[in-house]
Amino acid sequence: MDLISVLGPVFGSGFGPVDPSRTPRVHIPSRVFFSIALRALAALILLLPLASCDWKSVTLERKIWSSDPKPAGFAEHRGDDYRVAYPAGWTLRSGFDRLGHEYVEINGPATPEGAFSGRARVVRWASYPYQFEDRLVEYRRQADRADRTIKKDESLVLDRARRGHRFEYTAKVKTVRGRTVRVRATDTLALTEDGVLLEFSVTAADGAAAAARVAEVVGSFRIH
Repeated sequence: MDLISVLGPVFGSGFGPVDPSRTPRVHIPSRVFFSIALRALAALILLLPLASCDWKSVTLERKIWSSDPKPAGFAEHRGDDYRVAYPAGWTLRSGFDRLGHEYVEINGPATPEGAFSGRARVVRWASYPYQFEDRLVEYRRQADRADRTIKKDESLVLDRARRGHRFEYTAKVKTVRGRTVRVRATDTLALTEDGVLLEFSVTAADGAAAAARVAEVVGSFRIH
């Protein structure tokens, strides 16, 4: 028996008998053909588990394990719903603001002008009672009253958040020594899946050493 004779009836006339004077016949012993078929069947069986695999869970697992590690020289703070990294030399304090919302503030060393070289602050609204859009409108009003120049105002996609938004602005502020310094800030607002509003602000004085690491602090923010 040869391969052409076997495949001819299956695939049609294109694999039918061939003129031996024009094309040499290929002879494959029956035991060899049977061995090839068994190997092909075994390979198909091995692939079946992959076909039923939950690719969504595989993607999620890869995403979790490939999350960016804490930058070198950074410490990490974990809140109830979030985590954030910051330069190890910064000091952390926590409390409640005048509206009763929990906050964590992490300050870098002071500059010669009396300003913090860098600051990270997270305010947590345990149960935000308004629409997320209402908070964005109020933020813009506050920025206008404080004479802040908004450089970026854009929606943001965050894991485990219903909504996210990011603002970047510059402003001039007075220090405890009466000096006026220019600061740059990035504010991230996030409404979690549980209805908690997180406001994460990172500020650095222009020219301060901490300004070079602001992007790493901003990028370390995660909701969990």
